Amino acid sequence: FRSADEDEPFFNTVLYTGSGDTTNGQSITGVGFEPDLVWIKSRNDSYNNVIYDSIKGVNSAISSNLTDAAWANRNRFESFDLDGFTIEADNSGDLWKIDRENTNFVAWCWKAGGAAVSNTDGSTNSQVSANVANGFSIVKTASTSGSITFGHGLDSAPEMIINKGYVSGGWNWLVYHKDVGTGKYLQLNSAATTLSYSPSFSSVTSTTITHEGSLSSQSYVNYCFHSVAGVSKVGSYTGNGNTNGPVVPLGFEPAWVMIKGANEASDWIIIDNKRDTTNPNSARLDANGNGAEYNGEDIMDLDSTSFQLKTSSASKNASGKTFIYYAIA
Repeated sequence: FRSADEDEPFFNTVLYTGSGDTTNGQSITGVGFEPDLVWIKSRNDSYNNVIYDSIKGVNSAISSNLTDAAWANRNRFESFDLDGFTIEADNSGDLWKIDRENTNFVAWCWKAGGAAVSNTDGSTNSQVSANVANGFSIVKTASTSGSITFGHGLDSAPEMIINKGYVSGGWNWLVYHKDVGTGKYLQLNSAATTLSYSPSFSSVTSTTITHEGSLSSQSYVNYCFHSVAGVSKVGSYTGNGNTNGPVVPLGFEPAWVMIKGANEASDWIIIDNKRDTTNPNSARLDANGNGAEYNGEDIMDLDSTSFQLKTSSASKNASGKTFIYYAIA
């Protein structure tokens, strides 16, 4: 991982294997910092994506491939630690597993700002944990019905916002991306193309976000990102339909990339340099699906200053179609 400030680490991917120990917890170390967002996915089984953040807390799990409300005590995530996190073992009996004997897992970990602070920049107060130097914040809002404006805690406008209403079920994930624009959104739990009706984000500024169509019965978590030179980039590319696909300049060597078609139906495909260490990278997991890791197709090269698509597949490189991405060093 890299950081705008080398004394303030930001992102890392760790791999671990379930212990199967039904008595003792397992500490996952090697992250290099105390994470505020941990996104876990089983690699060799069809278990759901499971996401925890420090604002909602250890007893609040949400899944990127489901519309479900947050689950209390789901998978028994115990703590965010100085060098990783601790889980209880052998989460049997459901598809929300983060530990099971002989199951391989990946955990993508981000550092925000630790304990949340109150932000009063908008019409609705928010709770914010912000890593300003690295362009990432976690924001929680309690909503009223209709339109709400809330502060995000960063020093420039977020270029991507991943939003989930987590109090009651049946609520789609909403994703704002700068190259899709306000008044439109994608759904993290769906392969669908861009939608343009409420709910959506009508304004994203250097201090606030305006969320239309919020519900008084919900609370929301928002994961906010903007590009930082040498650290991360939010952007888009145009497909060419060729196995020698477009080169996407980043200015750094990517360690993690997520891509999605904006006007081409496609999954939210995640690639990283820990699960596959050589080019072309083919170790695919999907944010919108619970499938096991798939290695049957070359997807992209991760190069010193860019990534390049190495597939003609329409869902990743359809000619003339727009694909959004978020990449991290």
